Amino acid sequence: YKSDSESYFPRIGLLNDLLIATTEKGLFICNTNTLKCHYEHCLDCGNRPRIISVILSVLKNKVLAFGGQNCYIYEPGTGLKTAVLEDKIRWSRIESSGATLCTQSFNDTAFLFSNPSNMLYKLKVDNDTVKICGKQQFDNFINTVSINKNDYWINTINSSISGTKRHEIINGYDISSIAVDKEGHYWYGSLQHGLLTDSITTNAPQNNRIFSPPHDDIIKCMARKGESLLLGTQNGLLISYDTKTNRAVVLAKLPGNHGGITYLKALNSERVLIGMPLLTYIFDITSHSLKVVDPIRSIKEADQVDGAIVAATSSNMIILPNKDDNATFSAFKKKFKGLEDYNYHFFGTSFRILQQHIRSRAICYSQADQTIWVSFKNGLYKVNHDGVSPFYYHNSPVYTSCLTAHGNEVIAGTSGNGIIIINRNNIRQLTTNDGLLSNDIINVRVISNNLWVYTNSAVQLFDLQSLRLIYRYSFPDPNIVPITDAHELNNSCYFISPDGLYRVSSVHKQVDSVSIYLNALFVNRKDTGVVNNLDLPHTSNDIQIALGTPYLLNARDIVIRYSLISGNDARWIYARHGERNFHFASLAPGTYSFQAQAIKLGTGQASKSFILNFIIRSPWWQTWLFRIALILVLALIIFAIIRMYYLNKLRKQQIEYEKKLIVERERQHISREIHDNIGQALSVIKLNLDMNSPAEVNDTKELIGEVIQDLRQFTHGLYYGKLLTDSLFDMIKKDIERLNSSGQLVASLDINVGKTPMGEQTELLIYRMFQEAINNILKHARAKNVIVKIRNNKKQFKLSISDDGQGFSVANHDKGLGLDSMYKRAELLKGKLSIESKAGGGTKVELVVDHNQI
Repeated sequence: YKSDSESYFPRIGLLNDLLIATTEKGLFICNTNTLKCHYEHCLDCGNRPRIISVILSVLKNKVLAFGGQNCYIYEPGTGLKTAVLEDKIRWSRIESSGATLCTQSFNDTAFLFSNPSNMLYKLKVDNDTVKICGKQQFDNFINTVSINKNDYWINTINSSISGTKRHEIINGYDISSIAVDKEGHYWYGSLQHGLLTDSITTNAPQNNRIFSPPHDDIIKCMARKGESLLLGTQNGLLISYDTKTNRAVVLAKLPGNHGGITYLKALNSERVLIGMPLLTYIFDITSHSLKVVDPIRSIKEADQVDGAIVAATSSNMIILPNKDDNATFSAFKKKFKGLEDYNYHFFGTSFRILQQHIRSRAICYSQADQTIWVSFKNGLYKVNHDGVSPFYYHNSPVYTSCLTAHGNEVIAGTSGNGIIIINRNNIRQLTTNDGLLSNDIINVRVISNNLWVYTNSAVQLFDLQSLRLIYRYSFPDPNIVPITDAHELNNSCYFISPDGLYRVSSVHKQVDSVSIYLNALFVNRKDTGVVNNLDLPHTSNDIQIALGTPYLLNARDIVIRYSLISGNDARWIYARHGERNFHFASLAPGTYSFQAQAIKLGTGQASKSFILNFIIRSPWWQTWLFRIALILVLALIIFAIIRMYYLNKLRKQQIEYEKKLIVERERQHISREIHDNIGQALSVIKLNLDMNSPAEVNDTKELIGEVIQDLRQFTHGLYYGKLLTDSLFDMIKKDIERLNSSGQLVASLDINVGKTPMGEQTELLIYRMFQEAINNILKHARAKNVIVKIRNNKKQFKLSISDDGQGFSVANHDKGLGLDSMYKRAELLKGKLSIESKAGGGTKVELVVDHNQI
């Protein structure tokens, strides 16, 4: 699956044994039994736009795909084809940008829901036609459609409604998924309360919560504006909380059916950027006015450049200048090269933007180097006057989840690589080896020159200069109160959780002790009494270590950092909360050292290291004695191969020498024959002609003189090394022309040759065979037509000579001197000579020579 060529993340579904994923070119199909994969392209799309499928739904025996305002149907054995829309007018009302197709279907009915119209459509597929068989509008934003075995649920922000039992309604909770286990128990995934079953219970502490959102609402994001905090909720409330007076005021009520406020950024003292899944607004605090910012949608993060807003969205990276004129856009295109100047049309309104059309999730602007840093789906990129270029760390892409700029530094939180701090050419890295609880970072923020790091398990503070852990706030257990964002004001920390705004005061580091010890040690699942310096055979390679960390109060705050060191590999890993057993299976032979420390969250205090050393011996086939024997055997084999190679090379050189010797002898023989016999005979003819009257033989004398001169040049060239006066193909062409001009027969030449060169000796041998074949035709065949075909490519040379003469019986015919010489020359060329003939049926001579054999 070529993820780099896709702008969107794939939607996937299972059709029997086929895993099917959306792509911009069609569908990606993988057989889950054989793991054979291929791309299924649209059979009848022609020159349509490249976006074929963005969402899909799996039906009983086919797949319905949707993308680029068109529907497609895939069926195994038939392929991917464009679907016929039964009611195009009704389809035109469905907003393609806000439409989502439910991956699963219910009784072969697909569900398509569209926001912000909050409309649910039921779709049926009849052969190649897609029909809208029903629709229903809801009061609120539709989250998902959950499909169970005997029912389906439409989940909106305020309620979940059964599709088969309309009287069954679950109000509140903002449910995103519903599942039924094998025993029939219902489980609910709630954006407001997490995982639910029969009832909602919470152990969240209430003493530090200073503000709660209205009933059935949750806080999703926060931004700081002076001494106040701006809060955005699921139901579209923009709330300002004054940290001095502890008063909360609702500044604006945005449409709740747009999916809630997911992002806030204070642009200045008066304007606030508000991000929602479908629309983005700018709110003026003074006038309490809202302005839609098109075409920014599904915003993930934004920043400000002088005179523009830069934003990362689920579809692209956008620069939206404050002024829409050519001079402004020319200046930005010069400052940030490589971006597309795009005109966006929406409901009759036109917007002009600069964009990079690929999904992005984080963005920031570094004033120090005049560069936009943006996290695309395929890594971290820089955008400046040099263009759009990727950023590599250790020659690898950096997959970034969050970005922030501070002074001359750009701080990137990554997936798997911790935090990377970039200061021009100076790069620092903060990982679990330095005290991070996880290398998967959710968010980073710089507050009061301290680096605040958000992971799944905790919030940590580091000194930005030394990257040392700071203990300043006693945060609650993240399993009870999940912290999604925080700010520091007046020596207090304000953080948000879905159920409210919390405040915690700074505390001093407390002195206590943390310890760790060995509880049990299992080798191949059997307990052993040996504690250290184990010497194990290669079959005893399953090691399980159980540790204990005695602590009387808040034991959940203790995590274990461990490392299994083998050779130069000394990576530290942080265990999950409460994890005390560590299992290492199928260890390779070698020397190992297991080290572990118990660490108290927040303070960063660590116990003394627990160390367990052990050795796993190599099997006999990995011992040095076996390796030496194997090396000797391999050396003998290599020696034999080399010897065979050089013997073969010598044999080839001998054959080549014999070939040259034969050619040289033939050259000298031809030279003597022409010079001594034909040349002398022509000279005598000329002398005889001199005896007659000059008027009668003048022309004949001149012609014979030219022949003698040509023969002298030819014999001179043969004797001193030039084999043919021209190339093989040109010589054959001239001979064919002479045959036709003589009137003895009609000769045709079909030649198709490449640029593959052949040596002079090879060309001479082939030409002599050609001459012999033509000579035999003229002497014996009584033919009227001759067809010569020549093919030459990188692999082989092929010569075919066919005539329509009287033919002969090949089996009963003795090889004369001419045929024998042809076979010998073919043997020298390591080629194959075949002669096909029958009485009265003509003759075909064919020579095939492989170039790698010459």
